[in-house]
Formats: sequence, structure tokens, C-alpha cells
Amino acid sequence: MTPARDMQVYNYFIFTHLDGKVLLLSFNCAEKLTTKWEKVADKIMTSLAVRE
Repeated sequence: MTPARDMQVYNYFIFTHLDGKVLLLSFNCAEKLTTKWEKVADKIMTSLAVRE
């Protein structure tokens, strides 16, 4: 969680390398929506595949 102007924000980050550069992916939502989105975000992030 990180503070925003008027709420806390849930952040989910993953990173890898691609063609010698860092590839950063993020998912964010308001803290009050974390229960709804946390499992969905995990499924989205773990389903991604990077092909070099």
C-alpha cells in the first residue's frame, strides 16, 4: 500500500528483462477495492509470458 492524495493505493509490481532492458508491469487499485482485485491481479500477472 502506498499513500495517495485521498486514499491508500494497492500496488502489485513484477519485473523482468527483455532485450537487455528492464520490463516493469504494475497493477494498482484503491485500498477499498483490494479484496475484489488482489486475486484477479495475481492471476493476470502470473499469466503473462515474455518471449525474447
